[in-house]
Amino acid sequence: MDGITDRAGEKLKGALDGAQAAPEQCVRVEVTLARGGTLRIDETRPDDTAFEFEGRKVLVLDKRASEMYAGRRLDYAEGKFCFV
Repeated sequence: MDGITDRAGEKLKGALDGAQAAPEQCVRVEVTLARGGTLRIDETRPDDTAFEFEGRKVLVLDKRASEMYAGRRLDYAEGKFCFV
């Protein structure tokens, strides 16, 4: 994955703040066969690809998710997250 847009960064940071997530927690893109990509609050693991917004780690992807979304960016538009 190539990164996140400012809109996505704002929404991810807002979601973490709203959930009162600990500073070491972030949002994880999790790929499943049945549901595609889903988002959940988690912690960084070895070999994750991490993205920061305004000095806070807000998003991580494991190797599988990073490869699946290679060349794309996470955005937030029309009330939902999307890869562009």
